[in-house]
Amino acid sequence: MSLMFSQPRLDILGLIEDLKYWGGRLISYVEQQMADVTPFSTIPRSEMEALKQHCKRCEEIIPLFAGPEWDQIGLIYCRQVTCPHCGGEAPLLNTCWLAKEGDKWGVRVIPDGRPKGAKVRFETYRIKGNRGPNGEDPNFATVSNGVGICVHCRQAIPAEEIKAQARGESPHGKWQDRLYCVVAVRYQPKLDKNGRPRHYQNGARAGEIMTEKIRFFRPPNDCDLQALAAAEKRLRERWPAWERQGLIPTEVIPKGHKTIELFRVGMTRWCDLFTPRQLLGHLTLVAELNRLKPEILQELGEERGRAVVTYLQLMIDKCVDYNSKQTMWHASRGVIGHTFTTLPTCPGAVS
Repeated sequence: MSLMFSQPRLDILGLIEDLKYWGGRLISYVEQQMADVTPFSTIPRSEMEALKQHCKRCEEIIPLFAGPEWDQIGLIYCRQVTCPHCGGEAPLLNTCWLAKEGDKWGVRVIPDGRPKGAKVRFETYRIKGNRGPNGEDPNFATVSNGVGICVHCRQAIPAEEIKAQARGESPHGKWQDRLYCVVAVRYQPKLDKNGRPRHYQNGARAGEIMTEKIRFFRPPNDCDLQALAAAEKRLRERWPAWERQGLIPTEVIPKGHKTIELFRVGMTRWCDLFTPRQLLGHLTLVAELNRLKPEILQELGEERGRAVVTYLQLMIDKCVDYNSKQTMWHASRGVIGHTFTTLPTCPGAVS
């Protein structure tokens, strides 16, 4: 029995190693190409204070955990329309919850108070019990059953007006994808009962400080917004060449059970399902895999090479499914749902 299965097992293990190698090369290239449009930010003041409190008995190591080496792991968007009554920014949020397990988090929408053409900004906060620090209710929503409510004048925004703005057919304006929260992580040391950092005792990491990952949520900053603008500009510059190569999915979306609603909000082509930075990242992946394909086939041979290329294509398919305007952040589980788990008026999460 062992002899019968030894060779296929070796082949499978070899294929896994090939996938790790070529997948690593692919990801490394894309990370380099996207580095300047996916910036990390320094730890916010509130998280810095939490880190200092955690390390109050080992303040000397705080600088090791205060850098921007880690930050954003996801961007959460909502659709935003213009209120037809007061002309103010009207974000469409079906909940203000960001996390319901572990450290609970919510987001508040803050209007600027102008009677006409008002703007909004967002702040994130930790929740104690089921309320924010100032009594905020994370169950607050600005859209329900397709009908919105303006956070400025408190008047209803009809579903047909929202869809008209989505299609660009309303005199009041056109909806946009509004970034309102960044999902981020930082690291801090694991401490012993005396509040001192714990260290690995043996193995390759012997002597190193043991760490734990802390997830938090922050509002977008200027660096985030500038990076998104830069990504959009780069996509416009590369669009003609990528379109000539047939890489951009400009085909019309077939009408079906889960796609008919997309047409009602102006998404008629597959490429309409992505923000500029999402599309830039996906197309960079595809273009680089196409470039690597002849090299993979030459080095691994036709049969094994095609297997590696196929699995890498499946990886890209998974990235596309979980990184579109239609994905949704599940606050109850802290995960992103795939593209067709939600309707177009729900908030989208971008990893």
